[in-house]
Amino acid sequence: MSLKAAKEALVRRRYTEAIALLTAYCAESTESSEQVEAQMLLVSAYQKTGRADKAIAICEGLLQQGDPQVQRWAQTSLVNLHRQLAATPARNETVQELVPGQANRYRKKLVTLPLAPRFRRAYFWGRSPPWLWLGAPPIWCCGG
Repeated sequence: MSLKAAKEALVRRRYTEAIALLTAYCAESTESSEQVEAQMLLVSAYQKTGRADKAIAICEGLLQQGDPQVQRWAQTSLVNLHRQLAATPARNETVQELVPGQANRYRKKLVTLPLAPRFRRAYFWGRSPPWLWLGAPPIWCCGG
């Protein structure tokens, strides 16, 4: 897994692909500076997909790094992530019980659709009807 491919996925806003690449890269990587960069990119990808809880867990791990610049970045990211997590409304499962769903609520009443297309004289533009093109008799001719 390459870090370059993950960055490209982030630039193209393919966040789920970037998350998959970055988690695989973090699991395989041994070099600490590139792993820290991958974790920082992973935090931003999780933040874009609305998974602030996973991003917070990674940021708390980045606070333990020895680099003060990384610690500062993790601290500011934590503040933003906690703000995002607080702004996200909690999912209320009981709302579905209170509001009953109606299966046909968008269906228009008293509307019927024709079963077969209607032929109009203007459709043929002065030519003979299409059933005469093949030599077949008109539909109304033989009781059909």
